[in-house]
Parts: sequence; C-alpha cells; structure tokens
Amino acid sequence: MLIFLYGKDTYRSQEKLNFYIQKFKEKRDGQGLSIDKLEGVTLAPDEFRKNVFSVGLFSQKRMLVIKNLLAENKNQDTLKEIIESFKKLEKEENVVIFYENDEPQKNEVIKKLFNLLTKQKYAEKFDFLEKKDLEKWINNYIKKINGQIEHEAINFLTDYFNADLWSIKNELDKALSYGNGKITLKNLELLCEQEKEENIFALIDALVGKNKKRAVELLEKELAKGTFFPQIIGSLAYQFRIILQVKSTSSSNFYQLAKELGVHPFSVKKAIEQGKKYNDEELKKIYQEILNIDLQLKTSSRDPELLFDLLIAKL
Repeated sequence: MLIFLYGKDTYRSQEKLNFYIQKFKEKRDGQGLSIDKLEGVTLAPDEFRKNVFSVGLFSQKRMLVIKNLLAENKNQDTLKEIIESFKKLEKEENVVIFYENDEPQKNEVIKKLFNLLTKQKYAEKFDFLEKKDLEKWINNYIKKINGQIEHEAINFLTDYFNADLWSIKNELDKALSYGNGKITLKNLELLCEQEKEENIFALIDALVGKNKKRAVELLEKELAKGTFFPQIIGSLAYQFRIILQVKSTSSSNFYQLAKELGVHPFSVKKAIEQGKKYNDEELKKIYQEILNIDLQLKTSSRDPELLFDLLIAKL
C-alpha cells in the first residue's frame, strides 16, 4: 500500500499521518514495533530496498514513513532506484508513506517521482484552508471539547494567524484554559499580545546573542503571522529603550519601575532579565542600528527585509 501526503498545511497533513499510524497500530501492531521512520534527506538506495521490501518480525506487514525525500534528498541514485522499482512498490504488502512538509526540489528526477506519487489512490494534498473552511475548522475543534467561542474571536484568529492551524490551535487551547472553556475576543487579544511580546524578547536575545539564524527565523515567524515589518522594528526599539532605561537604575522593583516609565510590569520584568545578560555597549550598538532602520523605513523606499539582513550582517 502506497500513501502520499504533501502540501503547505502541515497541521492537517501531520494529523492525517498520525491517523494512518494509529490505524496500523490498532489493526496490525499495537506497540508500533513494525513501524519505522526514515529521513528522506539521508536515504540511500540500499537502505530503501532493505526497509521497504523486507518482512516484519512482529507482524505480517510493516509501515515505513519516508519524510521529505522530495524536498531534501540530493542522491540521484536513490531517487532513480525508487522510480525504477515503482511498479513493485505499488504492489508492496508493506504500507509505505511518503510524507512531505516542504516544497519539492526542482529537477527532472524529482518531478517524475512526484508525478508518480500524486497519481496514487491514497495521495492527498493539504493546501491552506480558505476563510470559510477555516471558520468551520475552528467551530468543529471547539465543539469536540464542549467549549464556546464568540464569532468575533473566530474572525480575530483567522485575520491574525491567516491559515496557520498550529498557531490557531495553540491560541485556542490557551484561551480555553484561561477562560474556563469560553473564548472571548478580549481574552484572545490579551493572550496574543503577550505572545507577541515574548517573540520580541526572543528576537532581542537572538540579536544581542549574535544568533543570526535564530533572529531570521523569529522575524520570518512574525511576518508569516501578518505582522508588518515597521511594527516589528517599532516593538524592538521600544523594548531596547526599556532595557537601557532599567539598566540605568539600581531598583529591581519592576512594579515601581513600570509605574515610573508608564509601561506594563511584564515588559519591565523581562527587560530586567535581559539587561542582566548583556553589557551596555552591545545593547546601545544594536539599539542605534534599530533606530537607523526605523528612520530609513520612514524616509526612504529601501526594502525592509534587506535592512534587517544588513543589521544581521553587522552582528
């Protein structure tokens, strides 16, 4: 049996993968001893043959999950081996699942294998849900756990997170717990603002810690949510300013400092924690670069992400 799961909506594709794995356990192998997961990026021809066409020790059938072969494997021999043995693979008693959570590479061999896989009976593509289907998904999720949600809260989630079901589920779970089973727009806005601040704090840590890869990942995460670049830069400048302000005082009473600075105690508490980890010169240097980006965004037409890349390069 051959299964192909792919598409940008990794929440639903992962959910379907888990469904197949659970069904196999229920029917064939309760402990999952006959289920193996292979990393597509390192899969070699002999490893493919050995795993796919062998008999299980604990059940008549085995399940193989091959992850991101099309997106990551650059071994042409492996890809050609799979194509050449495809007819045999289609008749195979073992359950073979090709799972892709990223875009396939662009070359003729990959294209040929991709076309073969998409023609399978159990090939399923998971595109991002449109707004109407997304609203239906949220309502069904809440209904399953006997919760309640305001219609305005649903609109907020679909506007704020687009079709990112991983983030939407996370926010739903937090809001359900916070509101004792009832989700209101007010509670969602409060919780999302706290998460946004946490992401900004993490981005500051990455910048000052010179973790370039992490900084880019966090920036992309915020942009994917629909946060505008000037908002991110503004938030960074705001928090850097608070960090420098709290470092200039000897007080550790963040409630008092928050009152003096006219900001939320949560922001001051995090600023004190971050201020202890870094020296003044590093903080001032990056703060000045952030201000320069903010100024250029307001006075020129330079590409925002290019400005951020230049900041990363200077770290």
